[in-house]
Amino acid sequence: TKPGVYTVEEFNPDPFLDALDKYGLICPATHTSFTEYEENLDALIARHQKWGCAHPGVGAMPFHFAESEEGYREFARRANAVGKKLKDAGMNLIYHNHAFEFKKYNGRRIIDMLVEDTDPELFGFIMDTYWVQYGGGNPADFIRRLSGRMKVCHFKDYKIDSENKPDFAEIGTGNLDLDE
Repeated sequence: TKPGVYTVEEFNPDPFLDALDKYGLICPATHTSFTEYEENLDALIARHQKWGCAHPGVGAMPFHFAESEEGYREFARRANAVGKKLKDAGMNLIYHNHAFEFKKYNGRRIIDMLVEDTDPELFGFIMDTYWVQYGGGNPADFIRRLSGRMKVCHFKDYKIDSENKPDFAEIGTGNLDLDE
């Protein structure tokens, strides 16, 4: 091309990829809204391939799905479909939990439904130790339970602050049994 005239491929700056290259980093996983997966999956796949990232992650279930057991089931069905397309592209869909997934419907927690009602080949996890503890679970138990389905873990410590409220803590200074 002539100076000042670019093709789309030539003029497609990617500051994230530039930063990875500049600092010698890798991108092991991401957090992206579920809407982006459903509306722009081909572009999302291309972006992750460009970054060398095999673990695209859903940052959280959209709250409207978590408002009912039927909503959760719809999310699981749709997430499995997205997971299939990602698997076909050589990637693993992973899900980042928060505390709201410990809410129960008919005696079952949403987190248990996500583990039990999604396809282990299509739906993995980014277990977040802080949010498991905050939700009333045992992070070590969940790490063991998700063996093979958890490619990434967010290790965050948990404390009760001076106002008796849960808060984040620097790793090793909170209440989590990190050795376990």
